[in-house]
Amino acid sequence: MKGNETKPTFRILFWLNTAKIKDSLAPIYARVTINGYRSEIRLVPSEILG
Repeated sequence: MKGNETKPTFRILFWLNTAKIKDSLAPIYARVTINGYRSEIRLVPSEILG
């Protein structure tokens, strides 16, 4: 790398959204961050809590 270029970044974070529990199911979400830009997606199926 030359000058003020920064190193590219890539991250994935997974979590259960326990605020939206319905019938003992909590939706699973993933947040993908690339160079500071992020997007969240809901994954299927949901996790059974019990």
